[in-house]
Amino acid sequence: MRSSTSSFETAGDRIPTRSWMRHWAILGVLVVSLFTIAEIGLRWAGHAPPGAASRGRLLWSYHRAQVARGKQRSIVLIGASQMQTNVDLPTFREVCPEHQVTQLAINSHGSPIAVLRDLAEDPQFSGLVVASVTAKRIDGPRWLASQQSFVEHFRGAYSWYSPLECSLQWAVTSSSCVFRYNLIEKTRRGLRGRGNWLPGRTTFHCAFDRQIRQHFVDWDSAAAPATTATVIRSAGTEPPVSSSFLDKLNQIETSVRRIRSRGGQVVLVRMPTHGRHWNTSQQQFPRHRWWNALADQVSSAICIHFQDVPTWQKYHCPDNVHLDYRDSPAFTRDLIDELKNQQAL
Repeated sequence: MRSSTSSFETAGDRIPTRSWMRHWAILGVLVVSLFTIAEIGLRWAGHAPPGAASRGRLLWSYHRAQVARGKQRSIVLIGASQMQTNVDLPTFREVCPEHQVTQLAINSHGSPIAVLRDLAEDPQFSGLVVASVTAKRIDGPRWLASQQSFVEHFRGAYSWYSPLECSLQWAVTSSSCVFRYNLIEKTRRGLRGRGNWLPGRTTFHCAFDRQIRQHFVDWDSAAAPATTATVIRSAGTEPPVSSSFLDKLNQIETSVRRIRSRGGQVVLVRMPTHGRHWNTSQQQFPRHRWWNALADQVSSAICIHFQDVPTWQKYHCPDNVHLDYRDSPAFTRDLIDELKNQQAL
């Protein structure tokens, strides 16, 4: 009797367990179905996954680890968003197939000097560094700290399993429109009448190689004119070149010399800007004083200013700072031509 009762109770206990599992299975199917329907609907409406965050430290460290060492044919691109949007990596590789090109620029992190110093301190690196710089970023208080956390992550947290972790993270965050949809933020803004439930159309896409393809949708009708007169200041009212700025240039020169001592080369590029952005830059850091000081103090590097390159004058930055993705291949070819003219390639 005890044995049969025990068997009956055991069988009875299994019934709600199976029912519970069946309910969770049905719920899982419903969730997957809703996710699939939402994904298909968003893509049918013209939305596309924007790609994972281009400024993630893990993805940056992955590409930093891929930089060819002991090879003079390695090309490393550093800077901020202008370098990521203006330079088209497939075009660069097509024109220079004998070189390995690595994109290490970091969007929204202005000064690339920490990365330049890291490459200079790498005894095995002897390639070409193309750096997008401005006087404002170098003279700023975070001129060395802006990208230092990325270097520290690569030096301290990147390990043998990081490539697999990076690939999995990319697969999850860049493959779906739904994953990029912030339901809580959409709800909060919707209740306040400041938005709708549909995700905004993506104006940029971040690729795994860390290139950003910026698409300025209807920008011409909304943006201010891209070209205005440059503000002219008298010599007596121009801000003086500070001693701290000159000291920073000397530190940059030290890094450049270390790379050149191993057979490498460094090119400092002032990317094209227009309109209000260029005028503000001229007010704060007049080119004939600040850029000339940079070219004089960092004499071991090749300095290229966009105003000195005739082929770069034809490009228009819709937001006064970045090129549209449709112009980046042509600009990349003109950049390579200028690098060859300067005997950097």
